[in-house]
Amino acid sequence: MNPDVTNLLLSVAGTASTHVTIPNAPFLLGATLRNQVVQFELGPQLALSGINSTNAIALTIGQF
Repeated sequence: MNPDVTNLLLSVAGTASTHVTIPNAPFLLGATLRNQVVQFELGPQLALSGINSTNAIALTIGQF
């Protein structure tokens, strides 16, 4: 089973940033994390004016 985690990021001065904290737990070795951001742009009167997304990043814990 691959659990999904979803976060809402609000921009500050046009920028939103995200981070992931990985605990020091041996059972996580070899686990794969994937991260992708989807951005919804709002225009006047909060109307949706665009949708963009990043390429997904995959990280295996314990490997470079």
